Amino acid sequence: MIDCSSIYKNLTYNVAKNLEGKSVFLTGSSGFIGRSLIEFFSFLNENVLSVPCKILCVEHISKIEETDTVKAVKLNLVEPLSKISENWKFDYIMHTAGIVSPRDYGKRPVETLDLSYLGTKHVLDLAIEHEVESILCFSSSAVYGSTCDSPICEDFTGAISPFSDRSSYAMGKKVLETLSYFYHSKQKLPVKIVRPFNIYGPRMGKNNVMIKFIDNALSGKPITIFGDGAQSRSFCHIEDAINGFLRVMILGKNGEAYNIGGDENSEISMLGLAKLLLKISNKSVNIELTDYPEGYPKDEPIRSSPDMRKAGEEVGFFSSIILENGLCNLYKTYQKKALEGENYEN
Repeated sequence: MIDCSSIYKNLTYNVAKNLEGKSVFLTGSSGFIGRSLIEFFSFLNENVLSVPCKILCVEHISKIEETDTVKAVKLNLVEPLSKISENWKFDYIMHTAGIVSPRDYGKRPVETLDLSYLGTKHVLDLAIEHEVESILCFSSSAVYGSTCDSPICEDFTGAISPFSDRSSYAMGKKVLETLSYFYHSKQKLPVKIVRPFNIYGPRMGKNNVMIKFIDNALSGKPITIFGDGAQSRSFCHIEDAINGFLRVMILGKNGEAYNIGGDENSEISMLGLAKLLLKISNKSVNIELTDYPEGYPKDEPIRSSPDMRKAGEEVGFFSSIILENGLCNLYKTYQKKALEGENYEN
């Protein structure tokens, strides 16, 4: 599904070898990023590592296919996780779990905050108990809030209103970061934080803006954009992002946050994205600008683009996939899925 060979080439053996014979606890494994990480870990086990790494995945919505090195467990992260310690000893933890769809966290704000606070606290407690080599907590570019300042550096503290429709998600990620910081500063936990910017690629669900655009183009329906279409985003392909995530987990500084996103050429407006897709697909459907629907957070940032200098200088991460090429491959993937009647998220 993803080009694991390409990811490994950019990651290099010198970084990947740190996973040899290790055990990884992965939350959010039913999601887009989690499933992609499982695929890459499986590739490393089959093709690179002399002693495979073992992955314990927390299932949520969909079933995880188990193998000799990938195991699944159903857990509620808002409850303490001590019961899993009987049979496992973890070296690394990747905490990707969260409610990420604007429609979902707009409808379930309290649950979103619960998972961000209690879920993260319990995962951090587990990391202390297992004396892990590193724990990587997944925050979001949402912590920067609604700002026109782009590219955004990691030292920008954000502009988030606690009374906005998006606040449960953005403030929840702020809480995740604050907890991580205190577990590092007070208990010396080797925790690192990543702030992903608009990651895209295979396995995204239909709620993602790119997939909505592709789905409408394939079905001959108008591509709908909320607002005036001028809002812009910097996109990063999942194959680049996995390289960045693992580099930060293994090479990053403890107690630090890192932007993971595309370079300065990956930023595009929503209207520009729709036009680029129509160029790639050779479709002639209309593009319609419309009001935000009921229940959808309306206070989205005008621009969202990362400053990538810190990740480049400290962990050697640079994105390599050009947006047009990544979108073209994504369109072909979902076109094939549509023709075969396959679930978009498989």
